[in-house]
Amino acid sequence: MPTIEQNREMFESFEWSKGGDEWSAEWGGTSYLWHGTVFPRIQAFVPTDSILEIAPGFGRCTQYLTGLCKQLTLVDLSQTCIDFCYERFAEHKHITYLVNDGKSLDMLSDDSYDFVFSWDSLVHVESDVLKAYMKSLGKKMKNGGFGFIHHSNLASYRDRETAELTVPNLHWRAETMSAELFREYCDEAGLRCISQEIVSWGGDILSDCFSLFTKEKKKQTKKIVIEENKDFMKEAFRLKHLSEFFHPESAPPEEEKEPEDTGSILDRLEKDKPLFHDDGQGGLITWYSNKNLLKTIEDYIKPGMQTIEIGAGYSTVIFLYRDCFHTCIVPSQEEVSRISSYCEEAGIALDRADFRVGQSYQILPSLEKTKCDLIFIDGAHRFPFPIVDWFYCAMLVRKYGLIVIDDIDIISCHILYRFMLNDPHWEKVDSRQNFAIFRKLGTHDYPIDWQGQPFGENRIQSIDDLVRAFYPKDYLLDEGSTYAPAIEELEGIMKEIKSESVKIDFLASKVRRAADLIEICRANLRTSENEVKSLLAETDLQPGEKKTEEKD
Repeated sequence: MPTIEQNREMFESFEWSKGGDEWSAEWGGTSYLWHGTVFPRIQAFVPTDSILEIAPGFGRCTQYLTGLCKQLTLVDLSQTCIDFCYERFAEHKHITYLVNDGKSLDMLSDDSYDFVFSWDSLVHVESDVLKAYMKSLGKKMKNGGFGFIHHSNLASYRDRETAELTVPNLHWRAETMSAELFREYCDEAGLRCISQEIVSWGGDILSDCFSLFTKEKKKQTKKIVIEENKDFMKEAFRLKHLSEFFHPESAPPEEEKEPEDTGSILDRLEKDKPLFHDDGQGGLITWYSNKNLLKTIEDYIKPGMQTIEIGAGYSTVIFLYRDCFHTCIVPSQEEVSRISSYCEEAGIALDRADFRVGQSYQILPSLEKTKCDLIFIDGAHRFPFPIVDWFYCAMLVRKYGLIVIDDIDIISCHILYRFMLNDPHWEKVDSRQNFAIFRKLGTHDYPIDWQGQPFGENRIQSIDDLVRAFYPKDYLLDEGSTYAPAIEELEGIMKEIKSESVKIDFLASKVRRAADLIEICRANLRTSENEVKSLLAETDLQPGEKKTEEKD
C-alpha cells in the first residue's frame, strides 16, 4: 500500500476543491509553505535552465517553478492533474506536459535536466516505483545536475524479524520505502545522495524524508549528511502564526501579554481537566478516551478536514482546535454548552463546529453526503448502536478516509472491529489497547449479499466455527499445529478461483483468505527456525555442521 493504481484512482477521483492548497493549511497557505519551507531547501539549485517536476498534482509548487527555469517538464500518472496544469499554466509556453505509467520516464530525453523536484507526492509510492524513477533519473539528469525528492521513510519502522509495521500509517505513506533504501537506489543509478532530512509529518514518527542527490561527472566519495527533525511541523505552525498575525484583518489583542506556551491542546486538556458529562448522580465527569488515541487523532488531523464525531468530549476540543469542519453528534445540549464554554475560554474558534443534538441513528441518515476525511465512532456502546453508526459512517467517509472506533474491548464494538479486520474493503491502520483505526479501500456493498463476504459467509455450528470467524489468522496457530491444514485449504482455494465464472467479491475474499494462510505458514516457519536455532545453540553447532564422535 499504496499501489500505482490506487494512487492513480486517488488523485483522479479527489475533489481538488482548493486546487491542492488544502494541503498547505497548516502553513497558513501555499505561499507560506513555499517561501518558508520548500524554497529555503532548494534555493541553492535554482534558477537553472531545465527542471523536471514529478507528480505536480494541480500545480501547488509548479506555480513557483515556472519562473525559475527556461524549460519546465511536468510528469504525472493522473490525466486529470496534467489537464488541469495545462489549463492553469497555459500562458507559460516553456512547459511540457506528460502523463506516464506511474514509474517510467522513458518518454524523456537523456542528459536533459539540471534539477529534478517532487514535493508531497512520491511519499505515496512504494520502493519498486522509486527505484524505477531513480534508475531513469540516472540517465535523464545532466552531469552536475541536482535533485530534491520528498519520499516515505516508513519502512524504517518495520520489525526486522516479522517485517510487520510497528507504527500506524495514518498519512498513507509508502510502507516499503525508507531513507536507507533511497541511498541504495542512488548508488545503483550512478547518483550520489548528498543529504537527507528525516522528518515527522505530525507526531513523533519520522515518516518522511527530504533527499538531495546529484549526478556527478566523476564519482566522489563524500560522507552523506543525515539529520532527524522531529520538530519539522513546528516550522509549519510558526509560519501559520505569521500568516495570521501579519494580516490585514488581524486585530490587536485587548491587552499586551506574553503568549503562554501550553504545548499541545491535549496537554492543556490534561492540565485543565474540564468536566463535560453528567455522571448520572447529579454531578459532572469526563468520559476520557485513551490518551494514545487522542494523541494519534491530534497528530493526524489537519486544518480544513471534514470530520464527524459520534459522542463528545476532549476529542471534540481537539478537532475544533485543529480547525476542522467538524460535525459532532451529541446526546444533550448541556454537553454542547460545557464544551463551547471551554473552547471560548481557551480561545478556540467555534465557527467550524456543527453540533447536532439527538440520537446518532436518527441524525446520521439526515447528514449531507459530504465525503469526510475522518469519522470517530464513540457514541452509545450497547448493541447494536456501534454497528448501526458504522453502517451510515461507512457511506459518509471518503475512499481512503479513516474511521476510528473506540472501546473495541466492549463486545458490540469488538464485533464491528472483527468484521472490519476480515473485510477486503477496509485496511487496519492502527490498533492499540482499546481502539482501532481503519482506512476505507472501497464500497462495503456486496451485490450477492452474504456470499463472498469474508465475515458474513461464515456459518456457525460450533464454538470452533465461531472462533474461526472471529480469529481467522490465529485459528491454525494453536499449540501443535502444522502446515498441513493451511496448505490443504490453500490448495482448495486455488481450485476454486481457477473458474472463469468466479464473482469478483468471491475472488477478493478467497485471495484475502489465501494471504492469511500464507502468513500462518510463515509464522510456523519462523517458529521452526527458532527451534532449530535453539537446538543448535545447545549443541554448539553451526548450520550444516555435523557432530563428530570422540574416539579414545
